[in-house]
Amino acid sequence: MAKTSAQLDREIANALGGRRDRRHHATVATAAPYVEAINEAMYRTKDPDALINAVAAAKKHVAAMRRIGTGHIDASGAFDPAMYDLANLLVKANEMVRRIKIQRKTGRFPKPSRRTAWKLR
Repeated sequence: MAKTSAQLDREIANALGGRRDRRHHATVATAAPYVEAINEAMYRTKDPDALINAVAAAKKHVAAMRRIGTGHIDASGAFDPAMYDLANLLVKANEMVRRIKIQRKTGRFPKPSRRTAWKLR
């Protein structure tokens, strides 16, 4: 289930503020997994549904990082060079998602059903 912006804010605040216990390290949310997911969907699998989901998750990550700071940082507050890659990829991916949605709306790129899924393998 997707997290709401309030839940993301709480988790980020807990990760940044709760440094009392040094034994349990919080994982730092960086842009690298989102870059990899978009590259995977665009170039390797070429799955439109995976691309739509990856772009939506990447947009949520970018929005959460902008709430923390300038937008080019990770969840720990350090500089994240992968955010530049993500920003560049999102430009192309957003356009691809927009075109996929238009094609689906006009019926030229229908979603696979049980009957037609075998044709796409």
